[in-house]
Amino acid sequence: MKNRIVLFIVSFFIICLFFWWGRGPKSITGGEAYNKQYEITFFQKTISGIPKKNNFIPADRNNTLVELNIIGNQSKLELENLVIFDSSGNEMEFVYDKDVLVNGLKSSENTNSLWLYKNNSDHWTVGYNSESDIGRFNFDVKDFGWIFVHGKDVIFLAIIVSSLILLYFIQKAGYGEKIYLRPIAGLKAIEEAVGRATEMGKSVLFVPGISDLDQVETVAGLNLLGHVAGMTAKYETALNVPVSKSIVMEAGREACKESYLKAGRPDLYYDDMVHYLTDDQFAYAAGVNGIMLREKPAACFYLGKFYAESLILAETGNSIGAIQIAGTGSPSQIPFFVTACDYTLIGEEFFTASAYLSKKPELLGSIKGQDIVKGLVMAAMVITFIFHGLFQFGWVDFDIVTLFGN
Repeated sequence: MKNRIVLFIVSFFIICLFFWWGRGPKSITGGEAYNKQYEITFFQKTISGIPKKNNFIPADRNNTLVELNIIGNQSKLELENLVIFDSSGNEMEFVYDKDVLVNGLKSSENTNSLWLYKNNSDHWTVGYNSESDIGRFNFDVKDFGWIFVHGKDVIFLAIIVSSLILLYFIQKAGYGEKIYLRPIAGLKAIEEAVGRATEMGKSVLFVPGISDLDQVETVAGLNLLGHVAGMTAKYETALNVPVSKSIVMEAGREACKESYLKAGRPDLYYDDMVHYLTDDQFAYAAGVNGIMLREKPAACFYLGKFYAESLILAETGNSIGAIQIAGTGSPSQIPFFVTACDYTLIGEEFFTASAYLSKKPELLGSIKGQDIVKGLVMAAMVITFIFHGLFQFGWVDFDIVTLFGN
């Protein structure tokens, strides 16, 4: 435990030192005009194309030496220690024309001059006027750029602290230390609902929503489908999973097949327990309602992404007397589920359900770490609100909002 804390503290200070070193402007030295040596800080580009036979940039084509991708104060950007050679290797004399940058121009009228300007791609470009061909160059740029985005110090440190907190609790859970999660009634009722269906000799209906796998609610619903399928396999209860997307059908079949295999009852699994109805929203709702009225399942689960069909499904399930457990991340549909269902997983309760049921250390640790981070964020919001209010009233001279950048 102590070694882990020391490791996190040392890691934090190393990151802070790296950040302190990288937050200032860095001067980058140039090199061969035809080699791509500047991929990290800026990228090199010759408008006339990269020479193939002669290693130089022709002076009679657009007069562009290099295109830079730099962030800095426009009034302070100046070329320093400029050394340019022609194609014969002789040093060339250039004069830096500041007026081009100050007046927003794109070229200089002076002979053998060099300047900075912004091109159509909003990148800084080094242009030049010369009667000779340029072979290679070597230069520094004052106030060239930043390794880290300037003015985002607090956000960077907040990300580092949040990451270390998450890693700490994940490792803490991984070492076997107990992670407490508050009881969630809807999750505890899952086994009760499946048990009730078993006692009544009726089936269990699981509806994973009407969205595809690109929605996180659908993925969370399929995770819970695996747990429900494991219980139906254990109690030898029929399971019916109608879906509206073909990919969800395949994923659902794999989840059920794996759960039945883990439960030691692969003989009870069959592909048609997860079956396709239709892609149409209300046709799907009508099809599920028909299944409810014909089979009258004792337990109905609505766990996924739902829209206007949520109340239609929940009211039908309520009319047949089924125990209903719903969960979704859609704020507009939660009131309908709360009204018509016995248990509802609200918001993050739904997303943490798989961690709650699986008891996997890495999942439990990440949930605990996220809760701590959320608590710190809420505390920071309250502190920022108070101190910014004091600044508005003139009681303090420092505005805390400036810490968060633009």
